[in-house]
Formats: sequence, C-alpha cells, structure tokens
Amino acid sequence: VRGLHAMSRRAPLPLVVIDCPTLRRETAASELFGHIRGAFTGATHDHIGLLERAGEGTLQVDGIADLDASIQAMLLRAFQVRSFLPVGAVSEHQFRARIIVTSDRPLGDLVADGRLREDLAQRLQGVPLHVPSLRERGDDALLFARETLKRQGSQLNRRLGFTAAAEKYVREHSWPGNIRELKAAVERAAVMANGSE
Repeated sequence: VRGLHAMSRRAPLPLVVIDCPTLRRETAASELFGHIRGAFTGATHDHIGLLERAGEGTLQVDGIADLDASIQAMLLRAFQVRSFLPVGAVSEHQFRARIIVTSDRPLGDLVADGRLREDLAQRLQGVPLHVPSLRERGDDALLFARETLKRQGSQLNRRLGFTAAAEKYVREHSWPGNIRELKAAVERAAVMANGSE
C-alpha cells in the first residue's frame, strides 16, 4: 500500500492506516470518526478521527472483517456518502480520501463466513489486486530478505551477508507468516550473527 500511495498523485498527502483488529468496540467510533468535547464522559477535548486525518490522501483499512457489525455499518455510510459525523457533533465532515482495503482473504469469503457485511464488501469492490504470498513468488523472498538484511545491518552499523545455506533456507521455506515472518527472521539473524554472515 505504501508503494501505491508513494507512486500516486496523493503521495504528498497523508497515508493513514486503520488497524481494525486493534480497535476496541467501545472506542472505535471515536477513533474512526473523531469526537467533540463533551460528547461522552472523559471527552475533555475535540479529537480528530482517522478518516479526517486522511484528508484527501489514502486511507488503508486493514482487517476490516475484525470490526463489529455496527461499526462496519457506520463505515459503509461514510464510504457511500463520502461524509461522516464525529461522535457528539451535529454537522457532517467531508471524506475525500482514497480507500484501500487489505485482507488475507477475498472479501467474498469473509461475507460467506458472516464476518463482513455484504453491502460493505460490494461497496469496497473497486479494483482488486492479488498480491501472491512469498511461497508463490519464487526468488522474491530472497530479494526481500537481502533488502531487510541491508537495512538491519545499517541500523547495527555492520556489513552483513547471507551464507549459501541461509539463502537456500530463504528460498525453500514456505513462509506461512509471509513478509512479517521473513522480516522478523532476518532481523533476528542479523542481531544474533557473530561475524559478517
């Protein structure tokens, strides 16, 4: 998503990520749409929500099926009418950001499992992009691993490289945790390495 944002005309504008699995049901509306002072107990000041922070940039919605159905309904409305109402407010705020939804499963499968509202899935069916997992991408895993090692070496102030055995492992491992697993493994190996390999 960062690459899509960086290569678009919206690059100078914000890229805001909604990490849906981390949103608590009780505070999700405030986090997403913001709130005004006095809207509820503890609302001592106005709060700008994630949709407003995105401005005219890019809003990445990650793990949308992990949101409560009532919050999904609120997002559906905001995405359809391109405006939203902060908690406790009386006037609508415009929403102009581009929406990019990321999911480890097709949205249709999430609807079939009852985890995603069908009308929201239909609203979000713009231009689907399938990004193959690492195990489907041949030597790309090694390219990602080398780049991660280069960055990690730079942070550690060390010049690091892979042994032939390590490169073989990177190519052959199935990486069920995908890029996160690969990155963590390389970072751990860089920290644990005694020499330059």
